[in-house]
Amino acid sequence: MKKFALLLSILLILGGTAYYVNAENSKSVTKYLTYEQAIEQNKPAIILFESRDCSFCVKFAPVYKRLSKEFDSKFVFSQVDVNERKYSRLCNKLEIYTIPKIFVYEPNSKTLQPIPQPYYHETTLRKILTDFQS
Repeated sequence: MKKFALLLSILLILGGTAYYVNAENSKSVTKYLTYEQAIEQNKPAIILFESRDCSFCVKFAPVYKRLSKEFDSKFVFSQVDVNERKYSRLCNKLEIYTIPKIFVYEPNSKTLQPIPQPYYHETTLRKILTDFQS
């Protein structure tokens, strides 16, 4: 019972952070910037709106992780859990009705541009990120 209480306490403490366990290697943990941190950077940001309860989001997590490592010199990467209350207005404003949803934040124009969902294949996203001009 004590082990369960300890585990539950740890989960509650980590619950609000943007950690994702990679399905390919359960010991590998990636930490992404929050939305607020991402838009304050001088580099373009790739912002993933997702939920830990979404099976498509969980399947997409390893792809996002690989792309974040490959393009970390060109972009900052952020993850927004749509179930967090503090992001409900933002999600409504951006009309996020399906997830996962990816946006590119351009710091010069301070705009968020969505990447259409049909392009969420890893090869296609890699090409989009490679061709992006800030």
